[in-house]
Amino acid sequence: MNQLDLTIGGRTFQIACEPGEEDHVRNLGALIDEKFQELAPRYEQNLLFATLMLTDDLHSTRSTAETAVAERLAMAKEIEHVRRDAETATGQRDQLRQTIADREQELEQLKTTHAQQADEVQALQTEIESIKTSANESAETMRAEVERIKASSEEAIVAMKAASESADANGAELNALTQERDQLAAQLAAAREELSARPATQGSFIEPGMSTNDPELAPALERFAELLENCADKLEGTGPAS
Repeated sequence: MNQLDLTIGGRTFQIACEPGEEDHVRNLGALIDEKFQELAPRYEQNLLFATLMLTDDLHSTRSTAETAVAERLAMAKEIEHVRRDAETATGQRDQLRQTIADREQELEQLKTTHAQQADEVQALQTEIESIKTSANESAETMRAEVERIKASSEEAIVAMKAASESADANGAELNALTQERDQLAAQLAAAREELSARPATQGSFIEPGMSTNDPELAPALERFAELLENCADKLEGTGPAS
């Protein structure tokens, strides 16, 4: 403990204090001496009143200090609430910023998708127009082809009718020529038989004055037979198709 001398109201008092508290104790003694000088010259009463006044000031100071501490604590709590609210607001702000960034990204994606869809729609419209044009051209081509087929069919019908009529006429002519050929062939065969059966001095039935041993008779008959064969071949070649 350290010893310290305090002068109050003209008297010196020796007080013990903790090391390092000397200045604080001297300040307290100066306050007491200041209050003491404001009172009447009676020492004991003045000392008592000075002590009471200092005690009252100390109490007021403590009350004020406690109030200040309470207010400071309340303010600290309020500051803590404000800080927490600020942190919450900061977190919400960051979340809002992230949300805004996400929405902006989605908007850009939607714009890109919309542009792609617009391009696809334009491409589809172009393709549809091309298909319509091709369909119209195909329809015109098909109509022309149908008209051509109809015309060809009508021509074929006319040709078939003409061919049928011609075939009927050729068939009748062919039958007549065939009958004539058969008759001539029969006459030729009969002439050959008669020629081979008669004596050499007897005349032919075709020309009675002609002798059967005439050297030109056999070649003539051969040429006649060849003509009949050629006629038969031509008739068969011009006959109606089966």
